[in-house]
Amino acid sequence: MILRLWRGVTPLEKAQGFLEYMKQTGVPDYLQSQGNRGAMIISRSDKTHTEFQLLSLWDSIDDLKRFGGEDYEVAKYPFPRDREFLIKLEEKVEHFDVLMWDMRCKDSG
Repeated sequence: MILRLWRGVTPLEKAQGFLEYMKQTGVPDYLQSQGNRGAMIISRSDKTHTEFQLLSLWDSIDDLKRFGGEDYEVAKYPFPRDREFLIKLEEKVEHFDVLMWDMRCKDSG
């Protein structure tokens, strides 16, 4: 299994709106893709910005290529309001081999 990690930063005042926007656009896009095994959004804020990370699990590189294209390490921004929320559009995403995964929580909300 492979973990895909995308990062984005918003101004603090746009954080809640961006979270809702991701839940309506990016997350369903991931979850509806062949080979996707789930997605998680995490964040942290300071006094002026909120950093979001969208982590998703995939069965294989081939599944990632079907989702993101042949150059699957290039970040995707397919939704029209991405630029409205994000301070900078990251060019790349990161991928990691999942060596162990023991998920005990049901749902964090």
